[in-house]
This record gives sequence, C-alpha cells and structure tokens, in this order.
Amino acid sequence: MRGTDVSNKKFTSDMKRENICKDISDAVQSLLKLARDSSFNQISDNCSFIISEIKYSDKNFVEQSKIRKTDNDNKTPRTLAVIIKDLDKLYPNLYDTQTKTPQ
Repeated sequence: MRGTDVSNKKFTSDMKRENICKDISDAVQSLLKLARDSSFNQISDNCSFIISEIKYSDKNFVEQSKIRKTDNDNKTPRTLAVIIKDLDKLYPNLYDTQTKTPQ
C-alpha cells in the first residue's frame, strides 16, 4: 500500500468508494493546515475545485501543460460536495471495480 504522510495522517492510493467523501475532505483539511503552517498569509477555508483528466499524448510537457491550462481555465470551479458527486459517477472509470477471481 502506497501513501504520503501529511500532518501525521496517511493517505493511501487505495481509495474506497464508500470513503471517498471523508478521505478527500480529510486531505483538503491537511493540505490547508500545511499551507497555513508554511505561510504568513491568511488562507480561507472557502475552496473550490475542478476535475481534470490526465491525457497521455506524444506532445512535450510544455505543450501538454498549455493545453491542460486552457481546458482548466474554461471549467467552472465547484464546491467539494458537487465534485464528490461527480467523482462518485466517475468512480467505475477511475478504479478497476471488477472483482478479480483467482486463477
């Protein structure tokens, strides 16, 4: 199981559908805490989110980055609750949700 330790909390790459809301909310709170601990600036809890697809192409990194920025700039940021609903709909395409049978 892989993971990253942020503020003494371990986030793993094994995200379960039933825990997705709590896991992402916890991750956002940990990232906000990390940002606040590293900055003198006031950082609001008022966060908005977009969903971006990682597209693989033969273009170099700079070209891919420009395309992704243009795509993301055209998206409307939404609340975490709305994004969670969208992720729930996308979940079967994000993870292999089929039970594998032993051979």
